[in-house]
Amino acid sequence: MTTDRTMHSYPGAASRRRGMRPLSRMLMLVTLAMIVAGFFVSVNRMAGIAEQSRRLEELRGAVRELTVEQQYLEITLATRQNLDRVRDEAMGRLGMGYPTDEQIRVVSLPPEYYAGGATVTADNGFIELAGDGQGT
Repeated sequence: MTTDRTMHSYPGAASRRRGMRPLSRMLMLVTLAMIVAGFFVSVNRMAGIAEQSRRLEELRGAVRELTVEQQYLEITLATRQNLDRVRDEAMGRLGMGYPTDEQIRVVSLPPEYYAGGATVTADNGFIELAGDGQGT
């Protein structure tokens, strides 16, 4: 009895090899599919990271622009609050001037109006006193 190594050495070995061949192909295809899917997921994540990075740079640029604009507006506000500038603007562009003696009115009240709780209101150029000057 001669045994040939190329022949099947035990019963059913050929059928097992044929049976494992489709299983190993299936395993290989599943593994390949998982690798391809992992590759696509990885590429997709990298694309998302690149998009977020681009958006972040856009927002940083917007912050820089807004910071410059804020500084400009603060300087503009400071110059407009300068009283000399307000006077120059009123006299130059608006044609206003200092009040004349006829435009100045001085009102003096007796001290009891200050201590008595009377209130002074100016409305439409007229002065009204609320209270009787006696603290009531």
